[in-house]
Amino acid sequence: MKCIHITCPNCKKIFEVEYNLIPVEGRDVQCSSCDTIWFYEIEEKKKISDILKKYPSELPKDLEDLISDAETAK
Repeated sequence: MKCIHITCPNCKKIFEVEYNLIPVEGRDVQCSSCDTIWFYEIEEKKKISDILKKYPSELPKDLEDLISDAETAK
């Protein structure tokens, strides 16, 4: 299970969230501490989506993993 950390922009509480719960287009999330709602998207998913729009053929899963790993290593 791949997880990411999301920080509330209001109270700065950090949450661990499963990576697959955030879709490519992003989503609204809500802080369970202060009830702030904000839009969150994962930049690497957005980059992959942009690549797929530019090159409409499907991106092989292994290539998607390589891109994701490269972005994480930065």
